[in-house]
Amino acid sequence: MSEEKDKKEEAKPDVPEPRWNVINELYDGFDKVLGDKQDDEKLTFFEIQASIMMLTEKVNQEKLSLFMQYVKDEHSPKLPDSMYR
Repeated sequence: MSEEKDKKEEAKPDVPEPRWNVINELYDGFDKVLGDKQDDEKLTFFEIQASIMMLTEKVNQEKLSLFMQYVKDEHSPKLPDSMYR
């Protein structure tokens, strides 16, 4: 039984664990802003949906930007530290 556990730990992919505290903080921030605006300005369904769509688009842009930076870093030549000094 412990051998199976060891194999599972060894086969674990090199993926970082999500930082749930950051995720919850972002969600709580959006929830607070949405609640405040709903109370103050009586938002319509369209206004709420449009803001969620805009946030989704912003997240997709950030993901693409991070992915492009990752690809650039992976394919750039690794130069020695002493080069061009």
